[in-house]
Amino acid sequence: MTITYSTEKNAALLGFTAVSNAFIIEFAKDAPPEYIAVYLYALMQCQHRSFENDDIAAALSCSEETVISAFEYWQGKGLLTILRSSPLHVEFGRTTVSPVFSQSEGKYAELLKSLRPVLGTRILSASDLKKVYDWIEIFGLTEDAVYALFVHCLDIKGARVPIRYLDEVAKTWSDNNILTADDAREYITSTTEHHGGARAVLKLLGMKRNPTEAEVALYKKWRIQYGLTPEVIYEVCATNVSAGNPSFAYLSAIMDSMHEKGVANTDELAQIRKQQDMLTDLCRRLFMKAGMTSRPNAQQCERVSLWLSDYHMTEEMLFALAEAASGKSQPFSFMCKTVARWNESDIHNLQDAKADLASAHTSSVSSKTPIHKGFMRHNYTESDLSHIGITFDDDDDE
Repeated sequence: MTITYSTEKNAALLGFTAVSNAFIIEFAKDAPPEYIAVYLYALMQCQHRSFENDDIAAALSCSEETVISAFEYWQGKGLLTILRSSPLHVEFGRTTVSPVFSQSEGKYAELLKSLRPVLGTRILSASDLKKVYDWIEIFGLTEDAVYALFVHCLDIKGARVPIRYLDEVAKTWSDNNILTADDAREYITSTTEHHGGARAVLKLLGMKRNPTEAEVALYKKWRIQYGLTPEVIYEVCATNVSAGNPSFAYLSAIMDSMHEKGVANTDELAQIRKQQDMLTDLCRRLFMKAGMTSRPNAQQCERVSLWLSDYHMTEEMLFALAEAASGKSQPFSFMCKTVARWNESDIHNLQDAKADLASAHTSSVSSKTPIHKGFMRHNYTESDLSHIGITFDDDDDE
C-alpha cells in the first residue's frame, strides 16, 4: 500500500525551530528585540517551508524597514548573508562570528543606521558592505563623507544605482582628497551647480536630457578655468541655437575664442559683439566695393580683422584695394595676395598702397603682349633686308 504525506501549516505550528545556543548566549542579549523576532521568524521560515511565503512584516506587525534593518544587522554579525536584495534572498550560515563583519558592524553601526532611511527598501549585500568598509579603511573617507556619497549618488542616479558606480565615485573622491563631510558638501555643491548649468545649456539648445559627464566637465571648464558667468554662457547658447547642429563641442570652440579675447561677463560680451558687428559691416562694404555679391563669412571677416590688427592696414587702403579687385575673377583672393605683399614690403599707408596698385596694373598691362599663333618670329639685320630688296632710307625730296 502506497501512502503519501503532506505537512500543513497547522501541523507545522506544533513543530520546533532549532536555534543554536550560541545565538541565545552570544548574540540575543545585545540585539534589539524586534531584530531578534525577525531573525527567529526568518529562521522558522527557512526550516519550515510551509511558512516561507509569509510576510514577515505583517506577521510581526512591524515595518518593512525594520525587517530590512534586522537582516542587515544579523548580516553584520555574520549569522546570515544577503545574496540578493530584489527579490530578497537570504542565506543562513553557522552561528559563528564573521571575522569581516563582526568587527566592522560595531564600528560602523551608526553609519549603517543612518543609511537606512536613505536606502529605503534597498538592502546592502555582504559584498556591498565590504566595499563600503573599504571606502573608510582604504580610501580614507570619513563615515560622514560616505553618508554624503550615498545621498549624492542616489539623488542623481536613483535608488537602484549600482554599487560599482558608488565605488568609482568613492575612488574619485579619494584621489581628489575629498575625505570629510565638509569636503563632500563643497564638492557636491559645485558639481550640482555645474550639472544644473550644463542641463540648462542643453535645454537652450532644444535637448531634453541630462548632460553627460563630458558635457558637465566642459561647463565646469567655462565657469572655473575661463571665468565665464552663467549669463554669458546662456546668452551665447541662445544666440547660436540656430546653428545647423548645435552641441557642446560647437559651443566649446566659441567659448575658447571668447576666452582668448578676455570675455568673462555680459558687458565684455556686448563690447565684443559690437566690434564684431562693426567688422561684419566693414567686410560687407568691402565686398560691395569689390563687386562681390556674396556675404562675407566668418573666416573672411577674421582675415580682414587680421589685416587691420596684425598687419596694420588702414580701412582706406582696404577700400582702395577692393576697388582694384573689382572685375577680377577671384576678388578676395586678389586682395589676400596683395595685402600679403604689402605687409612684406612694409607698405602701411594709402599713398604707398595706391602707388603699388598702379605699378602692378602697369606691369600687368605691359605683360599682355599679343601672341600670333602659327607664326614664327625672326630677327633680321639691315644687310639681310637689303638682300631681299627692303630698305628703310628716307626718300629724297624731288
